[in-house]
Amino acid sequence: MADYRPAPGFFLPSQGTLTQEITAQTSHTTLSPSASSVGFGQPVILTATVTCTAGTPSGTVTFTEGATTLGSAPLTGGSPATASLTVNGLAAGTHTIVARYSGGGLSPPRSLIR
Repeated sequence: MADYRPAPGFFLPSQGTLTQEITAQTSHTTLSPSASSVGFGQPVILTATVTCTAGTPSGTVTFTEGATTLGSAPLTGGSPATASLTVNGLAAGTHTIVARYSGGGLSPPRSLIR
C-alpha cells in the first residue's frame, strides 16, 4: 500500500493498493536407464532430465542406490536439461536408483526414484 501525504496547500492526499501473488517455482526430474535390462558387468547409462517452471535448470544431479552414491553429473543443455552417468559393475538383480537434483539458479531441488 502506498500513502501520499503532500505538504499543506499543494495536492490532495491519495492512496494506492497493489496486490501481487507470488507462486513457488517447481522442478520435475525424470530418470531413465540406457536399457531396461543389461547383462552382468555391462555398463548402464543413467540419464536424469530436469525441467523447471523458472527457466533453465542448472547445477548437478546425484545418483544413489540406498546409502551408496553412484556418482554425480552436471546438467547440460537448455530446458529441459540432462545429466548422464555411466555405472559399471552393478550386481545381478533389481536396483532402486534415485536421481536427486540439487537445485540451481531459480530452480528448486527435486528427487526421483526409479
